[in-house]
Amino acid sequence: MLRVLTVRGDYNMPLKNVLVLGCIDLRLTDETMAFLNNDNLQNRFDFFTMAGTSVTTQVASYPSDYNPDVLKHYSNFTHWKDTFFDHVQAAIDLHQIMDVYIIEHRDCGAYKIFLKDGSFGPGKEDEEEEAHRKYASALAEKLEQYTTRYLDHTGSIKTAKLKAHAFLIDLRGDVKLLYTKPDEEKAKK
Repeated sequence: MLRVLTVRGDYNMPLKNVLVLGCIDLRLTDETMAFLNNDNLQNRFDFFTMAGTSVTTQVASYPSDYNPDVLKHYSNFTHWKDTFFDHVQAAIDLHQIMDVYIIEHRDCGAYKIFLKDGSFGPGKEDEEEEAHRKYASALAEKLEQYTTRYLDHTGSIKTAKLKAHAFLIDLRGDVKLLYTKPDEEKAKK
């Protein structure tokens, strides 16, 4: 039986459909689904998985961080990034997503092999969290440049910028907020 999760951090839960980017790690499937259901997203999200979640989309921004042999093997991950952003556009077009959840996780094998300095063991939890924050935040900022269209309650077509939220889930299923942009409407009040 899965427990109800509490997310450490403050963010506005989405009211519309969401695109979720997660890792291919098999150990956290149930915990990830519990987290999404806890955010009232059951049947309201597109789920896209990619080894390393955000780390494989940020090679162009941080090339010196990556293991050069791995970059050669995976053609610098350019096609991975392109495929992800093609899916973002498809999710906007097909499901009018307004938010993207980036769900990173601790003890990520992709971080260990793709990055030069990606082995985070006991005592390096802060460094591991900071690495996840770095790549997830960079991806989130790129996603927030996208504009999406939606129908408001009157039936008028409106446009809005995507909102991105990045999370770090541990192997027990505890979730921590890594990134969210403050709600501009709340800030004005």
